[in-house]
Amino acid sequence: MRLKNILLIVAVMAAVACMGEAGLKDDLSLAGGGMPPGRPAAAQEPAGGHSAGEVAGHNSEGSCWLIIHGNIYDVTKFIPFHPGGSAILEGCGKDATGLFETRPMGSGAPHSSYARKTAAGYYAGRVR
Repeated sequence: MRLKNILLIVAVMAAVACMGEAGLKDDLSLAGGGMPPGRPAAAQEPAGGHSAGEVAGHNSEGSCWLIIHGNIYDVTKFIPFHPGGSAILEGCGKDATGLFETRPMGSGAPHSSYARKTAAGYYAGRVR
């Protein structure tokens, strides 16, 4: 019974994340710069951030970093939970801002505020 409840909760969360709340783009703007709350800079990135070349090396399911609005997100552990399935792999190792804001393989709408809040938990630094 407990597993069924967990699966139901995960399914509901996935549905909410896929809804695409176009009007909430600014609710948790990833373009604002700075660090998400509770993430110490010293533990996340070298001084000055990571280069685009470093990010490019993380371009697979085994190590997937995305650049979204100049921020880097290590989403490797999130891949199996991504509500859009393997679509997330399209952004590995590159600037995925356009994919994140338009979801061309999904609804075409920007990701929801829930997705933006989830992304903050995978923050890995800034692009220099």
